[in-house]
Amino acid sequence: MTRQLIESSSAERRRRILVVDDSESNRTILVRWFQLRGFEAQEADSGVRALELVEAGGFDVVLLDVMMPEMNGMEVLRRIRERHSLATLPVIMVTGKTETENVVEALSADANDYITKPVDLEIALARVHTQIRRKNAEEAVRRANDDLERQLHGSRGNSANSQHDLLADISHEIRTPLNGVVSVASLLAGTELQPAQREMVNIIEHSAATLEQLLTDLLDAAKADSGELGVRTESFALAEALECVVALWAAKAREKGVACTLQLHPETHRNVLGDVVRLKQILNNLLSNAVKFTEAGSVTVSLERTGDRCRFTVADTGIGFGPAVKDRLFKRFEQADGSISERFGGTGLGLAISRELARLMGGELDCTSVEGDGAVFSLELPLPLASEEAANAAPADAGFRQGCTPRRTCRVLLAEDHPVNRKVVELMLQGSECDLTCVENGAEAFDLFRRSSFDVVLMDVQMPVMDGLTAIQMIRGWEAEQGRSATPILVLTAHSLPEHARASLAAGANGHLSKPINAPELLSTLAAWTGVSWPAAFNKVA
Repeated sequence: MTRQLIESSSAERRRRILVVDDSESNRTILVRWFQLRGFEAQEADSGVRALELVEAGGFDVVLLDVMMPEMNGMEVLRRIRERHSLATLPVIMVTGKTETENVVEALSADANDYITKPVDLEIALARVHTQIRRKNAEEAVRRANDDLERQLHGSRGNSANSQHDLLADISHEIRTPLNGVVSVASLLAGTELQPAQREMVNIIEHSAATLEQLLTDLLDAAKADSGELGVRTESFALAEALECVVALWAAKAREKGVACTLQLHPETHRNVLGDVVRLKQILNNLLSNAVKFTEAGSVTVSLERTGDRCRFTVADTGIGFGPAVKDRLFKRFEQADGSISERFGGTGLGLAISRELARLMGGELDCTSVEGDGAVFSLELPLPLASEEAANAAPADAGFRQGCTPRRTCRVLLAEDHPVNRKVVELMLQGSECDLTCVENGAEAFDLFRRSSFDVVLMDVQMPVMDGLTAIQMIRGWEAEQGRSATPILVLTAHSLPEHARASLAAGANGHLSKPINAPELLSTLAAWTGVSWPAAFNKVA
C-alpha cells in the first residue's frame, strides 16, 4: 500500500527542480540536462529570486550554488529552513570548494547533500533521485501517522483493530524495499570506497535507519494498544549492554563535534536479570534525542546502583525545553513544538513508548530541563543481580546447536519472490562456505526440498502460488512421514508484528527474522542453527 502511495505521486506529475546559480552557462547546462530526463526545471540567477520561487511552492528539490553575489547560497538555505512549510524541502548545495570545513558547514546548515564543481551530471541526477525518494518515504510515513491519529480520535471501539491492520500493511510494504536499501548499503560500506562515495553511503544508511526507526515506533504503539508490548527476564551483562549502546551514538556525536561519554562504577560490571532488548531500546531513544538536539558540548551517560535498583542518566547540553512542554514529551505524536518534526524528524512516539516500557519493567522514566541549557533524562529500573548459575546459563537453543555436525559447506534453500531480496541474501552469503539455491514461491521450495538435501531453509511468507507458512507445514508433514529429523527453517519476512512471529513458529519454523536484516545478523543466525562457522564471511562484514 505505502509503496503504491509513493509511486503514484511520481506518476501523476513531472518532478520539479529549481537550479540556482549566478552563472548562466551553469544554469543552462543543468536545466537542459534535467529537462531531457523528464524533470520540469526552473532557474534562478540570484538568491533573492530563488527565495521568491521557493516560497511560491511546488518544487521537489533545489540545486543551490554556494558562491553568489549579494546573497550567497548558505544564507538562502538558512532562510529556507526558517520557513515552517519549507523545512523538509530537499536542498543540494553546489560548490567549487572541496575543503572539509566547507562541506561540513553546508551539511550542518541542514543541507541534504552537496555536489562539487565541475558537476558530474550523472552523479547530480542520482543524488536528486535519492533525495526525492527519501522525502517521498518520509511523507508516506507521515501520512500514515495522520491516518493513525484520526483513528485514535475517532471511534474508540474500532480504532485499535484498524490501527493494527494499517500498521501491518505499512510495515510489510515499506520493509520489503527497505531491506534492499539497508542491506546493500551495509555491504557497500564494508568495501573500499572513495571519501565522496563513503559519504553518499553514510547518507543512505542514515536515511534508512531513520525510516526503520519510524516503523519500529509505530509498531510498538500498536503493540501497546493491543496489550502485546511485553518484557522478558534473562541474565545479561549490564556494563556490556551500556557500552554497546553508547559506542553507537558516540560515533554519531563525534561527527557533530559533540563528546559522548559513559560513566560506570565497578559494581555495575555484573550480570543482572532483566530485559536487555527493551533496556537498549529505551537508552537508544534517549541517546538518539540527546545527540540530535545537541549541537555543541557533550552527552553523558551514567549509571548508579542502589540495592536491586539501577538509575540510568542521560544528560546533554542541547537546546533543552521549558516546564510547559515536559508533560507533552511523553504523549504520543507530541514534540516540544510544531517545528521539531520538520527540523529534526521523528514521530513523537519514542518517549511515550519508552515510558510505557519502563513501567512494564517496574520502573519509571522522567526528565528535567532548562530551555536553552540542556536536558537530563533519568531511567530507574529494578535489575537484581543474576546468580552465577543464571549468568553462565546456555542460550535456549544451545541443545539444537550442539546436536549439529559442523560442515565446511552449508546448503541453503531460499524461497523469496522478490528479486532484490534474493540478490541481497546472495550478496550477504558471498564469500562464505555456503551453497545457495533460490526459488520463487512455496510450492517450488517444497518440491525441491523433497528432491534435494539442505542444511537450512530461509522462507519468505508472502509469495504467489503457495505462501511460506503453508510450505513450512507441508515440509514438516513430509519430514514426519519419511521419519526424517527436522531441518532448521528460518522465516525471513517483512511481516514483523508479534502475531506474525507466533504464526511462523506455529507453522513449524525454528526462527522468525524481520526485514530489513543485515549480514552479521543473518550469518550469526545461520551459524547458530547449523553449527557451521564462516569466519571469512564475518571478517568481510565486520
